[in-house]
Amino acid sequence: MRKKVVPSLILAVLAALSVTWWLSSKYQANDVMTIPLDLSLYIPIAPKWVHGDPDLETLTYINREWNRQQIAFDKSS
Repeated sequence: MRKKVVPSLILAVLAALSVTWWLSSKYQANDVMTIPLDLSLYIPIAPKWVHGDPDLETLTYINREWNRQQIAFDKSS
């Protein structure tokens, strides 16, 4: 007979992202926690000299997002 596991995910953001995942069942309770995660590296930032031109600013964000999407890692890493 398989045990029923009821997952619940609680996200709390306090200067860093803390993720706690509780798996609870009638027989066991496990905690998995990863802290801190700095998500600022994934947010594109435009240089100050493009802020006056909306078109140039838009192109800058598109370019930075495109470059972020092109990152690849070897399977062995």
